[in-house]
Amino acid sequence: MVKLTIGVDIDDTLTQRTRKKISENYREYYKRLYPMSNFIEKLRQIKKRGHIICLFTSRRLEDREITIRWLRKHKVPYNHIIFDKPLFDLYIDNDAQTGTEVDLAFINYLCENKNKKPWEEES
Repeated sequence: MVKLTIGVDIDDTLTQRTRKKISENYREYYKRLYPMSNFIEKLRQIKKRGHIICLFTSRRLEDREITIRWLRKHKVPYNHIIFDKPLFDLYIDNDAQTGTEVDLAFINYLCENKNKKPWEEES
């Protein structure tokens, strides 16, 4: 069996999406996030099969302790975790394995419409 390395974002993927704005005390906000229990259970099954799970997040490294506590509390399986993920409107990566034609179409769109994002287009 081929062992895969699977990257999983934390916020709005392992945690339930919330519309609340993060207050000044964002660490309290992180503590109160609800888990996506069904998805976390699937990750447990994937990890049992020997695949490598690498979590990534745009949370800062100083939030490591509170993040690890939340992951342990909700029994989220992982092998590695990466903090300080850079935020971009679009990721272009030579190792992206899905949606190649869609990605190329989107890149071409961006090249032709330099001043607008597709979601900002007037109808």
